[in-house]
Amino acid sequence: MKVNGSTRALTFVDVFEGLVILHLSSPVTEGQTVTVSYAVPATTPLQDAAGNKAAAFTDQAVRNVVIDPKIVLSGTSLTVPEGGSATYTVKLSRRPSAIVTVAVTGATGDITVAPTSLTSTDTTAQTVTVSAADDADDVDDDATLTHTATSGDTHYSGLTATVDVTVKEPGKLGKVVLETRPPINAPPTTVTEGQPVVFHVISLEVLPNRQLSPLACKRAGELPVPPAKHSTSS
Repeated sequence: MKVNGSTRALTFVDVFEGLVILHLSSPVTEGQTVTVSYAVPATTPLQDAAGNKAAAFTDQAVRNVVIDPKIVLSGTSLTVPEGGSATYTVKLSRRPSAIVTVAVTGATGDITVAPTSLTSTDTTAQTVTVSAADDADDVDDDATLTHTATSGDTHYSGLTATVDVTVKEPGKLGKVVLETRPPINAPPTTVTEGQPVVFHVISLEVLPNRQLSPLACKRAGELPVPPAKHSTSS
């Protein structure tokens, strides 16, 4: 690495979202010319996503780009099945000058998070697991998880990022279509108020991506006919 033709030492190298980030021993100011040379090492060479090694080059001019510090989440929303779990990752956009601690808060009710605190000194992604306990209701739960950074690096301290969590119920019944009729070839039946009538389940419709809740269904059964409702007017 050269700045205005003079060699400048590298302190470390990061790779972030396809970019190779070079950290110098001292800052580069606006207007200075920066060139980079690269020789392919015997181990851990630079390569693309397909595994192809980067070719060697000499005195390649580069542009000085400042990457804003931020908490990077693998997604801003997460769906968790009730009684199960799902994961996402958290990392820093650039290497901090001091340890960064990210607190994860906002888990409520049946939703739990592990870990609730992440410590980072580089841009390595860390996994957070969100779990949802099984409950007795048929209502989808939700929560917003907030990630707050504290650090001696003032660029990171106070930064936040959020992910919206939705817990999906494993089984919800859409609707049951019933046909109240006597069995095939049976004589006509008179339906009497308060007396049972034979019915046949002719179709079940379940909401998309849902499992059918357990039902005590039979091909033919008895369904009491409720008493008639009468209205009066004066």
